[in-house]
Amino acid sequence: MIFERVKKIADALLYQGYMLYPYRGSAIIKNKRSVLGTLHPAGNALGEPDRMQVQCLVVGEAPRISIAARFLHLLNRDIFELDSPADTLPWDWPQQATPVISIEIGEMLYQASQEAVQREIRPSTQSLQEMVGNAQHDAFSFSLASDVEPIEDHGRCIAVVQRSQLSITGDVEMTGEVIDDHVFKLTVTLRNTSNLSDLPACHREGRLDQVFASAHLILGVEEGEFVSTINPPPEWAVLAATCQNQKLWPVLAGDPPDRHCMLATPSIRHDYPQIASQSSVDCFDETEIDEMLAMRVMTMTDQEKQELRSTDEPAWQNLQRNESISLEQRKALHRSSKET
Repeated sequence: MIFERVKKIADALLYQGYMLYPYRGSAIIKNKRSVLGTLHPAGNALGEPDRMQVQCLVVGEAPRISIAARFLHLLNRDIFELDSPADTLPWDWPQQATPVISIEIGEMLYQASQEAVQREIRPSTQSLQEMVGNAQHDAFSFSLASDVEPIEDHGRCIAVVQRSQLSITGDVEMTGEVIDDHVFKLTVTLRNTSNLSDLPACHREGRLDQVFASAHLILGVEEGEFVSTINPPPEWAVLAATCQNQKLWPVLAGDPPDRHCMLATPSIRHDYPQIASQSSVDCFDETEIDEMLAMRVMTMTDQEKQELRSTDEPAWQNLQRNESISLEQRKALHRSSKET
């Protein structure tokens, strides 16, 4: 599958800016995230963009296009402490609880924070010729979600973890244009069409409940090839320069010189971006420094690990994978980081 060839690099970019070392909820950087590729609902009060667009050239007699639109859907995790311990969680617990930033029960630390759920939309493979003069739309939605988890101490309920996620809707539009013999211009637009009326009034200013965070696109082509946007062959250079991109930077992806996959991200990349060869676990901060971050994660104290566990599930899983690395692998990782 074309998309599987670039999944690891795409995952690293998906969490770039969202999950940042040192990962803990108390870290200043965690509360001042600057997530690239953020699409807000149309008509938002902040005046932020609600769409992104990528354009690129496709050469082929009858190319077929496949697309994956990917982003993070944020989920709020709130902690409430019951005014009085109870044998079971009362049905009217919201009237008997106070919101808190965190609560520690035994060795477990529960913290209020935001989590992220990966979303991926894959419209069916389409003939690029059929898109010429006939825009193809693929609308999608993810419903409102909420769940409650009681926190117990010595068999009694003393607090509640409430996870809530607002509904979002979006649209992927694909159009084609013939610009030369067997040369097409492909345009893909991702829009956030979420209804702001679904968001409580107190959340409509500055909140990220209904955004698409770290949004990006993966494009695949069969029976044709993409043309590099940043380093096109001389015969396609003038036509490639006419491509207009908004909030996205398309580059060839996979293993060079293959030209069947393109990765369009909100950050500037060279063609064929790769994960550092020394990277043994996913740190997600930036592809070329994964191995350095892996070394730093090894030095975290037990208290820092406990806080990390309650902050971001992907970061916690990364720590567990990192701690399973053998001693010899750690030595090799240390040598490679020193050489770098």
